[in-house]
Amino acid sequence: MTLRKLSVFLGILFLCVGVIYIIYPNDEKRIIKIIRKSQEAVLSEDSDKLMGFISYNYRDNYNNGYIQIKEITSNVFRRLSDIEIEKNIVKISTAENTAEAVLSVRVIASDSEERGYIIGNAARAETIKLFFEKSPHTWTITSVEGVFEKPAMVYE
Repeated sequence: MTLRKLSVFLGILFLCVGVIYIIYPNDEKRIIKIIRKSQEAVLSEDSDKLMGFISYNYRDNYNNGYIQIKEITSNVFRRLSDIEIEKNIVKISTAENTAEAVLSVRVIASDSEERGYIIGNAARAETIKLFFEKSPHTWTITSVEGVFEKPAMVYE
């Protein structure tokens, strides 16, 4: 093999490895996808779709489990409409079978005739932490911090 053929072969090999690295979904990309699809479920007010991203092992600081979260989301979606979410993923940390995502979030929604912030406000977003567990096929949310501590609605 000549030097030119060898350099072309190595160039193609490095290009293929680079493309595979960029395209292949790593754990962080999978978690970002779960966050995005969860947001889409909230925006479409689809409790069943949202619950598909929640672990049956869900347990938060208020001792809510999977069944309680399903009931809470169903009640919230019946009560609120025109939900808008502004989010920024601040950090994602992954371990072997667990992960944590820190988000900066503002949520605006309508409740009957009133419209206001349900998370954050015009001046500042709130920090929300999502905790994940890795199952054989996907990541699921096991706990959320920073949502239930807020007042129900702030009108501005």
